Amino acid sequence: MSDDIRRLDLIQRYAEQLGKGGPNMASFRVSPGAEIPARIGAAKDFDPPPGQASVPHPAPLDIDLDRLAKLGCIRPDGGRKTQLVEQFQIIKRPLLQKALQREDGPHTGNAVMITSARPGEGKSFVALNLAMSIASEHDLYVMLVDGDLYHQSLPDLLGVTVDRGLTDLLLDDGLDVADVLLRTNIAHLTLLPAGRRRPHSTELLSSHRMAALMDDLVSRYPDRIILLDSPPVLACTETGVLASHVGQIVMVVEQNRTAWRLVEKALGQLSDCEEISFVLNKVEPLWERDFGAYYC
Repeated sequence: MSDDIRRLDLIQRYAEQLGKGGPNMASFRVSPGAEIPARIGAAKDFDPPPGQASVPHPAPLDIDLDRLAKLGCIRPDGGRKTQLVEQFQIIKRPLLQKALQREDGPHTGNAVMITSARPGEGKSFVALNLAMSIASEHDLYVMLVDGDLYHQSLPDLLGVTVDRGLTDLLLDDGLDVADVLLRTNIAHLTLLPAGRRRPHSTELLSSHRMAALMDDLVSRYPDRIILLDSPPVLACTETGVLASHVGQIVMVVEQNRTAWRLVEKALGQLSDCEEISFVLNKVEPLWERDFGAYYC
């Protein structure tokens, strides 16, 4: 049995084991044809908290969609239905179903953390494309949060330069989310950048202010999907703390590179979240021709 098939089998068997009643986690089942509940309410990204005056905001951040496409990313404004588009259609459906469920009491299912066991597995690429795929929906809005405060990959992928962001928000009590949240030229996408790099910035992720911020995002924006690109679990202990503030986790696993023992070790630090799914990344294509061309 090849390494990739063996690893796929291990992930499937582990998911099945979790689904039978694992201690703190449950598994996802991919349901490509599942219906998504209708979005309720209007999105208000830049409304300040009650009693606080509104703050002027800059023009929308201009993301070069042609550049994104050249990098192999999804264009949310349509175009060819590629294999990558189809893959993220499958990935996002069960996440959206859980995110938009209406439940009594606190609901954090709309906060989704994307992480990996080790660096270099492609979690930021997955987070960006998941955001673009969700932004392509007609009635859904997505907020992409760059929580990898030291290794900030999202600005490079998006081809943008930003000044303030998450670190500034966590360090400055005078700032509100609306002060650093950026609109983009993609109508259904807003971006919360990581902000300026500071010494020991990753320690901010386990702070009480970060916990309060996540609670604020979930309660203030209940009608949108909040995607948090976090540091790798085994490279940053704070990621395990973040797991208790999100409703879902996507664990990115690199094909033929990440040992299963590392995945198991990482999962052990994410036990505070009950919904964990896997994305096997950098998989060699099964066909020479892009099957998405069938639809063109």
